[in-house]
Amino acid sequence: MEVYLIRHTRVAVADGLCYGLLDVPLADSFEEEARELRAWLPAFDQIYSSPAGRCRRLAQHLGEDNVVFDDHLLELDFGAWEGRTWDDIDSPEARSWGNCFVDSACPDGESYKQLAARVTRWREGLQETAERIAVITHAALSGPCWLAG
Repeated sequence: MEVYLIRHTRVAVADGLCYGLLDVPLADSFEEEARELRAWLPAFDQIYSSPAGRCRRLAQHLGEDNVVFDDHLLELDFGAWEGRTWDDIDSPEARSWGNCFVDSACPDGESYKQLAARVTRWREGLQETAERIAVITHAALSGPCWLAG
């Protein structure tokens, strides 16, 4: 099975904004970015996607009817920090989290280990009947979380 991990297109947020589960708008360049991406990618037997709007729109653009949305593919939950700027969050607590974000959760959020466990549960339930799949998701899920477990 071929698996393509695809991060959503650019978003329209202020620099330094902390967002994970926060539903943020896509940049005005979405149509152009999605068109270029579609031209570059092969056809997929199945597309799996985070249900976040920024992923949902790209998944629907690429797959029309063969998209499965799954909460396991959501971005890291930054909890109480969602929607705040990193400058506003800067504190001893935030610096402590930054030094150990793999094991430590954000206040009312989750750690990268928790995120990895969530994605691993999804992967373990994946039926390997499709030859080529796309996974439309977020930056945090594009590397070590996929390989975890």
